[in-house]
Amino acid sequence: MTLRDAFQKEIAEPLGLKRTGYFQPLDEDLVSNAAFGGRLAYREDPLHGYHYYPEGAAAGLWTTPTELTKLGLALSGSYREGGLLKKETARRMVTPVMNDYGLCISRDDSIPDQVCHAGGNEGFIAYWTLSLSEDLCAAVMFNGSNRANNAAVEPLFGFVDRLIVRAKAEGTVFFGSA
Repeated sequence: MTLRDAFQKEIAEPLGLKRTGYFQPLDEDLVSNAAFGGRLAYREDPLHGYHYYPEGAAAGLWTTPTELTKLGLALSGSYREGGLLKKETARRMVTPVMNDYGLCISRDDSIPDQVCHAGGNEGFIAYWTLSLSEDLCAAVMFNGSNRANNAAVEPLFGFVDRLIVRAKAEGTVFFGSA
């Protein structure tokens, strides 16, 4: 079974994800609704502007901020009581094994029950954070992939972290859009 098929069967279908998956190359029917990366001059696919990675599992996920929050909420629920993942599996994913990182997920001691992942690839920058104690998750995505872009958006990552902390304190609910 391919990574794409396994993700679809085990993750996307149970969570109702329609626009998330390992699409390399991107399916033609998804192209009209896909964002273009911020450095199109370096694109490998001149027709669409996408950079394809041989590291498909690490850099090949296509998603939206809204669907990424669904993944985060599933991880959070699995961490607390099991669900999509076994409780033990979810807990191992967020347990630091090197520096502050578990399985691509970082922990910050200043926010003990919150985890995050900041990532970028050719043309895109993303940040995702979630509470391990409540169903709260936020995700933001930007076009861009150079140091200037990263420097511009990094302050927003802390802002997004603080939104989750504030939502827990105030009982606020956030809604995203695809």
